[in-house]
Amino acid sequence: MGFYGFTLEKELFRLDNSALDGEVKKKIREFIDDIKLKDNLSENRLYYYAVRIRKVAEILGDKCLTAEAPDLKRAISEISSRKHKNGIKYSENTIEDYKIAVKRFYRWLISNDGEVPENVKWIKKKRVTNRHVKPDALITEAEMSLIVQNCKNARDKALFSLLYDSGCRIGELMTLKNKDVDFDQYGAVLSVTGKTGYRKVRVVGNSVPYLREWQNSHPHRNDEEFRLFCGISDNTRNKAMTYDDLHSALKKTLKRAGIKRRIYPHLFRHTRATILASKVTEAPLEAQMGWIHGSRMTQTYVHLSGRDQDNAILKAYSIDVKDEGLIQSERPSACPRCNEPNDRNSRFCWKCGMILDKTLTNEKLKEEADKIEESVLESEAVDDTTKSMIKSFSPEYKDLILEVVLSDVFKNSSKLEKIREELARKGMT
Repeated sequence: MGFYGFTLEKELFRLDNSALDGEVKKKIREFIDDIKLKDNLSENRLYYYAVRIRKVAEILGDKCLTAEAPDLKRAISEISSRKHKNGIKYSENTIEDYKIAVKRFYRWLISNDGEVPENVKWIKKKRVTNRHVKPDALITEAEMSLIVQNCKNARDKALFSLLYDSGCRIGELMTLKNKDVDFDQYGAVLSVTGKTGYRKVRVVGNSVPYLREWQNSHPHRNDEEFRLFCGISDNTRNKAMTYDDLHSALKKTLKRAGIKRRIYPHLFRHTRATILASKVTEAPLEAQMGWIHGSRMTQTYVHLSGRDQDNAILKAYSIDVKDEGLIQSERPSACPRCNEPNDRNSRFCWKCGMILDKTLTNEKLKEEADKIEESVLESEAVDDTTKSMIKSFSPEYKDLILEVVLSDVFKNSSKLEKIREELARKGMT
């Protein structure tokens, strides 16, 4: 069963348990089985047809298998007045999807995929309006940071950050196996299989450390053939994640993060494609995103990014456009101690615990310096005159005096032993 298989299975279960006539159910199932073999469709695409044909059939009722053009127009009209669960009306593109499914079904039913029958000749191929979201609707770095911060486990951190950094299709990422991930000095490389076949996907971003962390804690980390993303509870750890699992995890994470606007799984791919389209040329963009050469998708995202237009206009005004190279803000930072990649926002290295936040480091150093000064002022190993000098000096000279005092202590074995005992009592050794 594929990544979308459980969703298709549930849809066919809904079909079998619906109030539709038995013959209608039989024909819809035959249609799904037939186009699967004829067109070699993915289970996601089969689900697309199954759910739309079922909903139209429920409107048509007994007329489903003998529906005329007026009946089908009425059904499509009713569909167009419906709303999603969130209260938003079906888009024009969604209605066009229903028309495509209806035309395909009745062409199969009546003419065995031959000539277009009379009852669906009125359905003409319409130029679909731009399906892609506007740049201001894409996932921001701030939102991505909130999403990761509000994940409750290593799997979800790796999953959502990898969706964002890789730009992979949902099905491509969710069908990865443990063996399909390779790490190198630059980040990671994924071996994915999608619509256009097998390809390598380079990943450079905060997802790299999260992916390492997840693989180290994966319930089946020693099984190269096991799915990279699986369940983590006692009941699900032996099962691969489904689309429903992904959608549910994202929904809960967004709620914890306080993000109220609509962010859906495929928006991660939209976001990455738009970011890359502004930075790389068509050929590597197509290779990374899994589009065929010359794809309409390539031109769409290049257009959305405004790369060519902006560069051309600036050049016309003799303005030199500097190439800033890689997307620096998204690159992980290496731990200065173990060199392990970490999320740029991490305060500590996930592997060795080293402090990564410079502000935090300074705070820790100041805290330790204050403790040392306090210990010296209270120590019996330091005479009162020296203590008075330390107290009287301004902050910029105080460190020098402390250094001299400590140097003297280290040279005197009795003083050193004394101060060690005092520090031990305070838990500072």
